[in-house]
Amino acid sequence: MIKVLFFAILLAQKAFSQDTWDWVRIDCGSDTSYKDSNGDTWDSDDDYIKTGDNKQVASTSSSDIEQLNTLRVFSEQSKNCYTIPTPTSTRYFMRAMFWYGNYDGHSKPPTFDLEFDGNKWATVVANTTSFTYYEMIYATKGDSISICLARTRDQEFPFIPRLESLPLPDDMYPQMRRDMAWFISYRYNYGADDRILG
Repeated sequence: MIKVLFFAILLAQKAFSQDTWDWVRIDCGSDTSYKDSNGDTWDSDDDYIKTGDNKQVASTSSSDIEQLNTLRVFSEQSKNCYTIPTPTSTRYFMRAMFWYGNYDGHSKPPTFDLEFDGNKWATVVANTTSFTYYEMIYATKGDSISICLARTRDQEFPFIPRLESLPLPDDMYPQMRRDMAWFISYRYNYGADDRILG
C-alpha cells in the first residue's frame, strides 16, 4: 500500500511540477483575464469561442470557487464549441465544471451534452444545489481540441463556467492508445483540503 501511494505521489509531482505556460485555465463568462490568489492565470474565454453571452450567477447563489460565479450561456445555436490549443503534448487532462447558480432567475437548470472532438463526453444534468464536473485524459489528434456544448432539449440552453486543459508528460500513462479517451470514474482524496484536484 505504501509503495502504491508513493508511486502515485511521484506521478502527481512529475505532472504538476512541469512548466505550466501551456496549462489553459478559462473562467468562462469573465470579462477579463486575471491571476487568482494562488498566482494562477485565468483567461476570459473570448480567445477560445466567439458565440454565447456572459452571465453572472444570482447573488444568493454565489460559490466559494471564484470561477463558478460567471458563466457563458448559449441560446442561439444548437452546438457551440471552444477551441483549446494543444501545442506541446500528446495527452491532456481536461476538466469542465458546471454551476447553474440560477443565473437566469428561472430556477430551471438545463440538461445538455458535452462533447470533445465530435465525440460525446457526458450528459450534463445541472441542478440548483451543487456544482458538477467532468474530467478526462485525451490523446490529441492535432494542435487543438474542440470542446462543444450541445442543446438536447427545447428551451434548455447549455452553459459553462470553467474549463481547464493540462498537458501531461509523454511517459505518463504510456499504455494509453491514441484512439482512447479515459473518463474519471472515481478519485480518492488522501488528506488534501480541496475536493478537486488542482
